[in-house]
Amino acid sequence: MDQSFYRYWAKSVDDPSQYHLLAYHSLDVAAVGYEYLQQDTLLQKRLGDAFHIQGSDIPPLASFQPVLFIHRVSIT
Repeated sequence: MDQSFYRYWAKSVDDPSQYHLLAYHSLDVAAVGYEYLQQDTLLQKRLGDAFHIQGSDIPPLASFQPVLFIHRVSIT
């Protein structure tokens, strides 16, 4: 198995030995996003209405995205 994905990092600080690998960061974002969406039923409903699907389907679908849109919005 090609493990070239270990070459990429998502976050780092001034110390080059302290970094967070992109693969693990993406999993963290997906897990937090799932839990956030799982608990916010109003957001589930709004997103479900926007995409014409059941709101309860939003958390599992969104957790499969490479980078959750909520994460991107939260850092801009």
